[in-house]
Amino acid sequence: MLDHYPSIRYIECNTTMGDMQDMDIYIDYGNNPGKMTIELMKAAEVSKRITPGMRVCIKPNLVVARPAHAGATTHPALVAGII
Repeated sequence: MLDHYPSIRYIECNTTMGDMQDMDIYIDYGNNPGKMTIELMKAAEVSKRITPGMRVCIKPNLVVARPAHAGATTHPALVAGII
């Protein structure tokens, strides 16, 4: 089991007709995926783009039935940090 998570990345692309003109990449390192997720969302100012009543889709990575620390699935604390 890892004692730290290599990184959690939040990538934001502002595109026009598929042309990737602006891209911001936020990377955080640590051992608390929930806290790291909250920090990244604050740094990226995600709350400014989410309005009341807006529908938001969260798509965790559920590839195989393995523990999150194995890297094949999204850590539940990361999803909790988003919510």
